[in-house]
Amino acid sequence: MKGKSTNRMGRSKKSMVTVKLLVDNERNRIVFAESDKDFIDILFSFLTMPVATIVRLVGKESKESDLGCMDMLYKSVKDLDIMHLQSETCKNMLTHPTSASEEECKNLAVVIDDTEITRYYRCRTYQCSTHNHRLITTVKNAKCRCEGPMIEEVPKCSRVATDDAADGVFVKGSHKFMISDDLKISVLSTRACLSLFKKLGISEGIALEERVVYVNDVVVLHLLKQSLLSKTPLSDVFLPERGKGDQVDLEPKVLAPGEREMTTGGEKMCMKLQQRKSNKVSHAKDQEDCVTFLAILLGSVTELLCSNMKNVLNTYGKKISIKLLRRKSKEKVVYAEVGEDFINLLFSFLTFPLGSIAKFFNGHTSMGCVDKLYKSVGNLKDHMKSDQCKALLLDPKLPPYFGCKNQLLRISEVAPFQPLISYCHRCFVVGTAPDFGKCPHGRETVQLRAMNPVHLDGKIKSGGFVKGPTRFMVTDDLHVEPLSVIAGISIVNRFNLPMSDLKEQFVNVGEEEALNLLKASLLSQTALSDAFLTVENEALQ
Repeated sequence: MKGKSTNRMGRSKKSMVTVKLLVDNERNRIVFAESDKDFIDILFSFLTMPVATIVRLVGKESKESDLGCMDMLYKSVKDLDIMHLQSETCKNMLTHPTSASEEECKNLAVVIDDTEITRYYRCRTYQCSTHNHRLITTVKNAKCRCEGPMIEEVPKCSRVATDDAADGVFVKGSHKFMISDDLKISVLSTRACLSLFKKLGISEGIALEERVVYVNDVVVLHLLKQSLLSKTPLSDVFLPERGKGDQVDLEPKVLAPGEREMTTGGEKMCMKLQQRKSNKVSHAKDQEDCVTFLAILLGSVTELLCSNMKNVLNTYGKKISIKLLRRKSKEKVVYAEVGEDFINLLFSFLTFPLGSIAKFFNGHTSMGCVDKLYKSVGNLKDHMKSDQCKALLLDPKLPPYFGCKNQLLRISEVAPFQPLISYCHRCFVVGTAPDFGKCPHGRETVQLRAMNPVHLDGKIKSGGFVKGPTRFMVTDDLHVEPLSVIAGISIVNRFNLPMSDLKEQFVNVGEEEALNLLKASLLSQTALSDAFLTVENEALQ
């Protein structure tokens, strides 16, 4: 059959899938799409993708993902000097995070995630692997405790069942499904169609046209972006005559007022800052202003080391204290001065699967059609392949060692792969991996121990990706760089801010504040202001 290939998992997959569309020509919109399990699996797979993967994939087509401040945060990780990270591996873990569902998603009919599948390596020496250190790692050529290279690949048996060809990756059986323009998915039925017609105000006199489209990797990528930004992603992608479609340029559809309420203030702020940038930057009014600003910028070293910058425990656990440099006249943050714990929190956002974010907010993320897609999984519980597949979408986990020790927003990790290896020298040489018990020659087996890729030397220095103690500065759009007085002055001068309009404010960030920051970073270009100052004002009112 045309368009078929075989992926690395050995399963025959198609390079595209066929989808039927019912188009309302009078209103130039898609009423619904009709498809089988393959297209539904592709849509559901969006929930398993880490944020950094989405930013990277969409950025290849449109330079930016338009996903709040995530583009800037992603760029900050790429630009950050390795000296500020625990290891070189950390940068790759943050910019190319693996998905805990990578084995399942490699079996999709159309694959858009180009992240390399995880491979495992052991020491090449028999004595070390079977008797001494018995280590396994995901980093090829990592240095073993014996100083030798971890270079011998260890095969991993797939956990994905392939015995029933009628089942998909997440969805079972050969049912047909209907997908509304806002990505609400249900089993195809006359009752469901009539209900949708009534909801959309479709009467007998309206001309409806059936179209057949072929969905390849480019179209899936466009659907991914529009599902995050628009309430009508199907129409945006498949009806380019709408003018602002995403089929070629991936331009986001403008949402109705209120859909991204947190963005409104950020957009206004950006416009005003751009206007200021067009003006000539004036010199400091006098030396007194400069001295005042430097005092604000540097603060008191003693104060930074005392209780204001220490972690405070409450009923939810740890809190992180940060210092904001903000404007007095407007509720806007210029930048924040933070420690490595806050940077670990920000960077961890890039590793969060989309489904985990939806779970944090109980299916109310305000991100395009993510909420409808997330809730559809629960509505189709009887048509999911297994409870495990359902959990992969509704409660995605992080891969092993991707979590931070003092993380404010907890996501469980998958247990690391720690296979059995035989004491038998003959099996060791040929690479035989016994499943359990004894090898074919009667020798016993031993379990290998996984190495933490963040700390390959085995010395745990801190519970995150970033080294500490270190001070960083974070701008309102989540640009991260090491703390610098000159950089701080440049930001103030760039926006032509009067020194007398600046003041410090300390904020304790706990679980609730971290959730506000996560949501703001996905929806707004002014995440710090929206997360910390907007909430503060609402509390005062």
